[in-house]
Amino acid sequence: MSSKVPWLSHGVDDEQVFRVDRKNILPRIPCVVICHGLVRAAYLNGEVGVVREYREIGTEMRYLVHFENKRHNALVKLENLRIAFDLADKK
Repeated sequence: MSSKVPWLSHGVDDEQVFRVDRKNILPRIPCVVICHGLVRAAYLNGEVGVVREYREIGTEMRYLVHFENKRHNALVKLENLRIAFDLADKK
């Protein structure tokens, strides 16, 4: 007796794309992120970093991001972060 379970037996042709509002995806420690849209620290735009901790500053949440290439940390707003996903290669 076999049961057909879609997530156990699917091929490339069966893959689906799901879109999720980025406000619903929050980086966790140690999440890899990419900075964008920074004005005062524009040199960090496009840089890859790792979330090390969260800090509440007033009413806003900031993420302490460590940048290995720059060898320093920066406090960054969520709106200026993108989670770096590892996407599979197309076959």
